[in-house]
Amino acid sequence: MWSATEIFKLAIKNNNIHEAFETMRPQHTWYKHFRNEYQSLSQRNMQLTSFEGLKDSITIGDSSFAIYQLRKKLYAETKLPIDTHLMIWNQEALDGLKKYQYINNIKATGKIDSITINKLKSNTNEKLKQLALNMERMRWLKHDFQQPFVWVAIPQMVLFYFGNDSIEFTMNVVVGRPSRPTPGIDSKIENIVFSPPWVVPPTIMREEVVPGIARRGGSYLARRGLRAYDRRGKVVPPSAINSGNFRNFLISQAPGYNSSLGEVKFNMPNPWSIYMHDTPHREDFVKANRALSSGCVRLQKPKDFASFVLKDTAQYSRRQVDSICKLRKTIFVPVKQNIDVHFVYLTNAVDSIGNVLYLKDIYKWD
Repeated sequence: MWSATEIFKLAIKNNNIHEAFETMRPQHTWYKHFRNEYQSLSQRNMQLTSFEGLKDSITIGDSSFAIYQLRKKLYAETKLPIDTHLMIWNQEALDGLKKYQYINNIKATGKIDSITINKLKSNTNEKLKQLALNMERMRWLKHDFQQPFVWVAIPQMVLFYFGNDSIEFTMNVVVGRPSRPTPGIDSKIENIVFSPPWVVPPTIMREEVVPGIARRGGSYLARRGLRAYDRRGKVVPPSAINSGNFRNFLISQAPGYNSSLGEVKFNMPNPWSIYMHDTPHREDFVKANRALSSGCVRLQKPKDFASFVLKDTAQYSRRQVDSICKLRKTIFVPVKQNIDVHFVYLTNAVDSIGNVLYLKDIYKWD
């Protein structure tokens, strides 16, 4: 990658400063969408509106000044061809409301609920600030994203696999809860572990396991399939562990479909010992709020993803991955292809057709 000095020298030589600035901007497709959205929203900026008299049960054919205001707001923020001179509620306005709800991370019911009206009353300038903040965040990310790469959008709680200039794989994920946030990470997939055992991390030992043993004794470990070991690898009774000595012990869980790591784990070097993995809590992936883990990223389709990542290796088809997991034998598979992994905290995202989405700031980092 060229330095800024080299880029400017070349720009001056070629008499093209504009091209130099374009070269220095992030080249990720999301940045380009954010920038276009910022420019479009700036041109259509609508000031704060109260929508006084707007009913929560608008029906087709209703007419009011509040509806006139609402149509203008929907036109400004959805880019749909909504006639801003009308005061009547019709199908194009209803479609605009549903899209407005969708891009603002609100269930697209087409109804004016309290969440929707509060968002409608917000100033467009707040969205411009949000876009500017996330463009600045992207400016500090690496610029030369080498495909293929994994992109975990933390507030969106979705994983994307970028390859061949397109999204080749995507799935919902569970990220860290606000008290244990998933950090921003730049790494790469080092290996995939089938039937991984789980060693309880020190933080979970201190905050969950030790208090659990104090409350329920040995049953706390037994119910979770956990066993305690001393430094020599000898099994010890849970009663031997307390808040003062827990660092002298290791607690682990054997592999299995219902183990904490599920059946597949993706290792990636990083200072926080964070990884991606399967989970026994498979019901969580349909929830709107998926900030539920202790920091690691849980995958909705881990076996599919493992087979996809290892697609150039004949013995790891989807069916063969199932067979391997049924063995309940821990197997490490090196990932020979260079696949970078980026965990990013952006409260804007882009969907498959180019809509810019406005997400909840789950960690209050904005």
